[in-house]
This record gives sequence, C-alpha cells and structure tokens, in this order.
Amino acid sequence: MTKVPIDYDRHGHCVVCHEDMFYMQIIDSKPQQRLSTLYSEMEYLLDDGSKMRVAICRDCKANLKDDDEEKGRIMDCVFKGWKHEVDKYSHWDKDKKKDYFEKYSKKKIVTRSENTDEDVLQKKLKKFKEKNK
Repeated sequence: MTKVPIDYDRHGHCVVCHEDMFYMQIIDSKPQQRLSTLYSEMEYLLDDGSKMRVAICRDCKANLKDDDEEKGRIMDCVFKGWKHEVDKYSHWDKDKKKDYFEKYSKKKIVTRSENTDEDVLQKKLKKFKEKNK
C-alpha cells in the first residue's frame, strides 16, 4: 500500500490517514482493482438523524477516538471529498452546487452508530441537539 497525498475522503482510502486500500490483481487474465485486508468501515450517526459509512483502515479504526476533535477531522475530510466529487458534476450549475454545500457543510457527527441499538442512538441524538442549541 502507498500513501496518497490527499486530504479528502476518497473511495477505498482511509478517512483518517488516507492510505490507499486498493490493489490490482489479475483475475481471468484481466487486471481488477480489489480492496486489501486493511480495508474496514465505520458508521456514524449524523446530527440530522442520517447515518454515514466511511472507509477506514484497520490500524486507524483500532486507534480511533470518539471525541469531538476526531469527529470534526473526519467530517472535514468527508466534506472535502463531497466537494471534490461535486466539482466534477458539469450538469450541476453554480447555484445547485452552492445549495448542496451550504446544506452538507453543516452536518456534524453525533457518535459511532454501528452495532448500537436505535433507542441508544436516538437518546444520543436528542442529547446532542440539546447541547448544541
């Protein structure tokens, strides 16, 4: 695996260290891109009640903190990734892109959500909203 000098979320790259978790493998005499054994995912509950999955390498996942600083860094990275992707949409005009960024730039991570009961997540979301009024 090679480090990629990016600072945004990109498919198959770790959202924390940006490690490229893809490799090429020859299958039926054709090169195909595959995800390495380092690949993992993390799911987060966002402040609008939606859930977001991100790619993360196993090393970063093992050392991940569930604190505001870490959540802020991950969300910044994800937003930059969204911006990078949307900038490629030639079929979207400037106003549509601006509206999209205004809406999505405000999203915040509440907590990790995988393997957590929905009742617990709803309580955390309610507490988050009360704290951030």
